[in-house]
Amino acid sequence: MHDLLEQGTGLRGIATKLRLSRGTVRRFARAETAEQLLVNNGTGYRTSMLEPHKPYLHMRWEAGATNATHLHAELTARGYTGGFTIVRDYIHRLRNTPGHVRPPAPTPPTVRKVTTWLMTDPPPLILTLAMTWTRSSIAVLNSPPSPTTSAGSPT
Repeated sequence: MHDLLEQGTGLRGIATKLRLSRGTVRRFARAETAEQLLVNNGTGYRTSMLEPHKPYLHMRWEAGATNATHLHAELTARGYTGGFTIVRDYIHRLRNTPGHVRPPAPTPPTVRKVTTWLMTDPPPLILTLAMTWTRSSIAVLNSPPSPTTSAGSPT
């Protein structure tokens, strides 16, 4: 491929001649050695942008932080430049690991509990506050309108 480039053949011409995509030809043309064609981890795939931050994510996960939005914000503050979706997908995989147990959902109150709340007398403090409000409200409602209020002011 480098020989064709040295002869002056364009990337599109090389791609047509070798029946490769232009992106592949461009990648091969930019690489000076075969090792540069292998991506960082030697598998042919790029390492994730999240890779340097995974230990921190695991530490926060073990501490109980399971909200992907909050974890993404924390990572961004720590220098992560990737997107939210990468973090969300990684957290999703952590949630679905066999050792992870989801916390139980809160149970709604029973009918008996709600009935007890509605049918029992209120505590004395609430009753005192309610009576104070009621007395002051009655006093305001029974007082004649003053000339400074909007209802009693002449137009």
